[in-house]
Amino acid sequence: RFVIDVLQACQTVKGACTLVGITWDQAWHVLERAVARGLARKQATAIARIGVDEKAFRKGHRYLTIVSDVDRGTVEFVAEGASSKIVFDRFHVMQHMTEAVDIVRRRENRLLIAENDDRLKGTKYLWISSKENVHPKRRAEFRFLRGSDLKTARAWAIKENLRHLWSFRVEGWARRFFSQWSSWAMRSRLEPIKAVARMIDRRLDNIITPCRHQLTNAVAEGLNSKIMAIKRRAGGYRNVGNFKNVIYFYCGGLRLYP
Repeated sequence: RFVIDVLQACQTVKGACTLVGITWDQAWHVLERAVARGLARKQATAIARIGVDEKAFRKGHRYLTIVSDVDRGTVEFVAEGASSKIVFDRFHVMQHMTEAVDIVRRRENRLLIAENDDRLKGTKYLWISSKENVHPKRRAEFRFLRGSDLKTARAWAIKENLRHLWSFRVEGWARRFFSQWSSWAMRSRLEPIKAVARMIDRRLDNIITPCRHQLTNAVAEGLNSKIMAIKRRAGGYRNVGNFKNVIYFYCGGLRLYP
């Protein structure tokens, strides 16, 4: 019980070994047995609201699918692999929009350079940022570019406006906003932007789920941050089974004691 407490407090096996005076293998075996004990004690219960996320285990697109209890803030199940990319939450939707803006910028930049116009040269990180995150030294420059006739400026404005979708707490108003935004995006004559607009339209029922259930990504983001912090402190995990055990140990809400 004491070693489990120290492991929980340190959040690294190495740190616990130093404090308790045991070997890495001894500490790790305590952790493994605690997780096995806790999982064996779990009883099947209905979970009112679940969250599903994908976590990269290592480079090369190896993923873990993590299912959590939204109300308890605990990881309930970890599986290796991912059947599909999750794009319903705000982060992933805006990520797609940002990528579309960058495609527009790259294409337009090539055309402008051919005409000896370097307005877009070195501006990548201006367009993939939100207005409030632009470096103070470049705000005047960015203000000028945003007000220009650049296709990239139009794409960026459409992307930024989409952020308002998640401010609505009534489903009907969210749908009305999206209808107006989608019309703007489809009239833009910017194919990367139109492609994302069509993708959002197909998944709109899922994307505006927060309007119906008043859910946020706070729990998922909190668990995600905790998992990544543990992974960084350990310097990564070579074995996927070990990484799953650590997630259960620190985030599973299990009854770990003997």
